[in-house]
Amino acid sequence: MIDVVVDEALCTGCGLCVSYCPYDGAEIQNEQVVFVEACTRCTACVAVCPEYALSLQSRPRPAAREPHQIATRHRPSFRPLP
Repeated sequence: MIDVVVDEALCTGCGLCVSYCPYDGAEIQNEQVVFVEACTRCTACVAVCPEYALSLQSRPRPAAREPHQIATRHRPSFRPLP
């Protein structure tokens, strides 16, 4: 999964990202930029930010099940050959 991340040290709160977002996915709340559910990660906000305060970052995927749990779940039991 990918998220839009705001570097608060660089963000001036100018609002360009909010006005350029074609999906209304960014809002200013309490003088900070917040990305809401409507954000599609289209990168319009990242491209327009004059302070380079926005970036896209990957979130780690949820841990998958252990491979042995998947492999042995429906595995038939076999008897060894004599």
